[in-house]
Amino acid sequence: LKVFYNLTTSSKWQELGTDKYRFARNEIKLDLEDIWTELDKIKISYAFLSQISEKKSSIEPSFKTVAGSASPSKFTLSSKYFSDVSLPMLLLSHSTKSLSSSSDWQLLPSEVALQEVPVISGFGSRAYYPTITTGWAHGWGAEYTAMPQLENSLAFYDEFYDSAQLSQYLTGQDDYYGESLFDGRFEGNYIDGVWMSNPYVSESYNFSELYYPEIHDVTNSNGLFNYYDGSQQAMVESNLISLDPYNSSISLIYDEGMLPQELYPHYLDSVNYGIFGAFNDGSIANTQNDTDDDWYGMKSTLYGGPGTPDPGTEIHGIDADLRIDGGYQGLDYYVSLRIETFGADFSKLKINGEQVASGSYIELDRVYFQGVNTIKYHAEKYSPATEFTARLYYFNVEVINSSAPAVEGATIFELQEVLGNYSKYVSTLKEECGEFGLEFTYQLPLVSKESLKQVHINFDASLISDYFWKQYPFSLQAYNYEQLRWESLPLFPLDFSNTYVEDLDLDFWEWSPTNSSYEIDKFRPKWGTQNAESMNVIGYGDCVPSSIDDSDEFSHDSQVKHGGNFLDNDKTGYQVNNLFANEDGVKILYYESDYDANKYQLEAIKIDPDDFYTTTMDFPAPTTSTAFTKADFYDDFLDPLSRFKVRVLTMKEPQQQADADAYLCIGNFKVQVQANTDYLNYANFENADLSGAHISDKMILTSNGLLLGGESGFQVKGFEGNQKFRDDFRRYDWSLEGTTEPHVFESRRPEQLVTIRSLHPNDYFEEPIVAYKYLEALRRHPIYREEISGSLVSGTQSDVFNDDGDYLIYESEKLGPAHVIELRFHDVFSEPGKTFNLYFDIFSSFSPEYIEIRSSDGIIASSNTGLLTGACYNIPAPALEDLYVYSYSSSYHELKIDMINYENVPEEFQTCVDLGTPSMPFYESPEDIVSLKLNRSSTIHAGSFNLMAFSCDQFQTNGLGEQVSWNNRPNAINLVSTRTISHSSPIRFSLDLGKIRRDGTCHALKAEAGGTDLSNFDVHFKIAKKYQECGMLYVQTNASETLSLVSPTYAHNITIKPSDQFILELKALTSGQVNISLFSGGNLVRTIELVPEGNQDHGFN
Repeated sequence: LKVFYNLTTSSKWQELGTDKYRFARNEIKLDLEDIWTELDKIKISYAFLSQISEKKSSIEPSFKTVAGSASPSKFTLSSKYFSDVSLPMLLLSHSTKSLSSSSDWQLLPSEVALQEVPVISGFGSRAYYPTITTGWAHGWGAEYTAMPQLENSLAFYDEFYDSAQLSQYLTGQDDYYGESLFDGRFEGNYIDGVWMSNPYVSESYNFSELYYPEIHDVTNSNGLFNYYDGSQQAMVESNLISLDPYNSSISLIYDEGMLPQELYPHYLDSVNYGIFGAFNDGSIANTQNDTDDDWYGMKSTLYGGPGTPDPGTEIHGIDADLRIDGGYQGLDYYVSLRIETFGADFSKLKINGEQVASGSYIELDRVYFQGVNTIKYHAEKYSPATEFTARLYYFNVEVINSSAPAVEGATIFELQEVLGNYSKYVSTLKEECGEFGLEFTYQLPLVSKESLKQVHINFDASLISDYFWKQYPFSLQAYNYEQLRWESLPLFPLDFSNTYVEDLDLDFWEWSPTNSSYEIDKFRPKWGTQNAESMNVIGYGDCVPSSIDDSDEFSHDSQVKHGGNFLDNDKTGYQVNNLFANEDGVKILYYESDYDANKYQLEAIKIDPDDFYTTTMDFPAPTTSTAFTKADFYDDFLDPLSRFKVRVLTMKEPQQQADADAYLCIGNFKVQVQANTDYLNYANFENADLSGAHISDKMILTSNGLLLGGESGFQVKGFEGNQKFRDDFRRYDWSLEGTTEPHVFESRRPEQLVTIRSLHPNDYFEEPIVAYKYLEALRRHPIYREEISGSLVSGTQSDVFNDDGDYLIYESEKLGPAHVIELRFHDVFSEPGKTFNLYFDIFSSFSPEYIEIRSSDGIIASSNTGLLTGACYNIPAPALEDLYVYSYSSSYHELKIDMINYENVPEEFQTCVDLGTPSMPFYESPEDIVSLKLNRSSTIHAGSFNLMAFSCDQFQTNGLGEQVSWNNRPNAINLVSTRTISHSSPIRFSLDLGKIRRDGTCHALKAEAGGTDLSNFDVHFKIAKKYQECGMLYVQTNASETLSLVSPTYAHNITIKPSDQFILELKALTSGQVNISLFSGGNLVRTIELVPEGNQDHGFN
């Protein structure tokens, strides 16, 4: 590896000394301090030797073929660009060599997302490149900026695709990470080791075409993996998406052999005040009890003002550093506190300098934070700056031990490892009475309804508490996305009337030889654990270690047989009870002398999507009178992304001992899909060696079938193997004819449109609509004045600049019976500024009847004592920028003006707009785009500014939820558009907001520095009339026209016989006629009517 740099003072590349950089497996560290101020560019060259003995192929999206070979004595180079970083990245043109004097290093522009040159090795091997018609010296074309991005196993992307870790070797090996991040030696990045299931570039293959035919042989009941019920079937692992506690406070990950423990509390030890704030009343000891309303009181103190280093600023505030004994030390904590503020303009809580809560009442109840070093409370009042108070009622932080980390701090990968590891488990705590549990969200593999047989839920569980009035109830639930509710699954077989069968094996689940009766109000299995000596566990399906011997006999591992469970793997002294082995589901019980037992049903909880039943009761009773209702699994219990939510539910009932904490513990938990293997299509499929017992790290043969890992998935629909022809709209591009305009257009008003502002943190405004930000307070004074009435006695304009005893003096003018002085000061409330503070000092020794300061919007301040002095805060910018000083008396008088100053108030306005969605269908294609047209005001603050549009979270201006406000402003997600606004910009302009999205309709408009008022908003949708992707071909129009979708000329003629069947899957929402026409040699052969003219069935299938 070599590093070169280029300075702004020279065009020559220089090599960076080896003492200035270090590189390891996945990173390069550079020391650029000496050259940083003049640094222009950095170039990094790195090389690897190809393996001449390996003949491989790589894939790029265009599938253009280029033959090539790599000499083992030369370098094969590869460069990557992942994100827009502070230094530019260079990419070596593959037509030149890095060591050549004519090396062609090209500067990568920021809009390129990813480009890579694949490795080729061995004579006769092939690589696939995009056709380069533009790019390099000719600019960057769509080949680079619009191609679909594919994963490469030499790069580990984690959850984000803006950067990646590179494999140490181009063979896919890595000394440090091994195969945990990368696929392994010559795997994944080569086409004979992987088939990429990407809808842009891949064609779906029958399993037998993808893999060895001997495996997929429907006539062979002794095939390599399970054959039953008329087909060979596989078990496919589902991916965990999330794990969330329900109605419980603390969720931790424990190692086996360690039971859940109470977290150690750390109460408030001291409070240190910053630039303002002081102790008021109460005591720190009062904050240790959350059951009373005793407090530790704080009061604000004044910062700034006359006679201080900051005379122009007056703020009352509290800046309190809340400390514990020994400090936080960067550890993880559950934070609990209650604090109330009385009379401040705003108050907030910061952890490690980041705001985590705000408002006059802040309450945190065991909220998880990582790496805590500081917890601070901050509040201010400046309109006017008067004293206020705050009360801290409760403060407690509970430290999380590194040996039992929090579920909230674990990644999905780590959680999936825990839930599949017999030596670890998850626990969630419930202290008060009520229901609680753990919610699991899994993404099921993409599967056709024809292939899917059952969904299997496997898990083991135990409920730990010091006291049991009765065994805690148990329920397993699934989430109904249509009804937005949880529904309970049957845990026992149902009879023909959809009620529980008569024999539910309660003697197994509630097993105790000393009892002859069973609890039937709720299902209460004996799963309670009191301590390390008294453990009870229940399990369903494949949840503990087991094996199949050479005689195909099933057996639990010896650890399990002796009493080991997920709470304690090494527990012993148990014996087996096989009396239930012949029951439905096969049940095995291991018990010890006190009748504590681990109870396992070998059959998982199974869901048959075609025969699926649920109940809305949280805890259905285990009796024959408990009925379940047929439900639609696909429509109601899977979301559009094939995600399935399941919940383990229990309840701490009022009869349980109040101070006996309850811990729900889950050891193994996994959701599998059982399906036949007719049309499997894999996104991550390794080489297989049938000569040995090991087939693949991602394929595991078990007695239940084939377990598939990686990114495995099923094709959406299968097809018969004797088809003559099939166009699934994946391989061939169809064209649109019959129109001169390929898009439909729709305009509408925004769904919601409001402005929020920092000076009014708890409100929103429907008008005016503003985007403005100016955070610098500029103290200014009027430059010009005009006498409307009265005469100058003495002084100049500069005498009003400061409060220094130098006066601008006017005498009154007699107008009829009155004596009047009226002065006009020009351009006082001038931009930048939407809100102003005004400071003044005016008096008269002759005591006029009144003195007034006015703007075009009305009176700002007045006095009838002859003295008008002080300040007015947060004055909205008036319609006109002039300021008037006016006095009135029945007799002669003079006015002495010592000071008139004004300053803009630092503040920010943000516009929140919900675009809504078009009434016409759309499929989020690159051609379905949305823009926002709007008007600007003629007033542009700060001369010019950048108006930025961000995608943001949903917000609400009506309904039962929390209303949008500055303190509850939606989180800005991605910057989607920027436009510079100046006085020369058109009054009406547009912002391009990218693709139309169903779930991303909300945007935030912000000003970078400056701003303007906005009005007359219109949302414009542009939708493609024709769209083709992922096996779907779609057309629509809102005009009076006849459209045609035309296929390409296929490579082979198809002879259709009278006995052949022609199948077309179609859904139509039209009253117009729809036909399909067949051509041969360019000549029309036949037209078939699919939808008749005048069709009234707008859901036509």
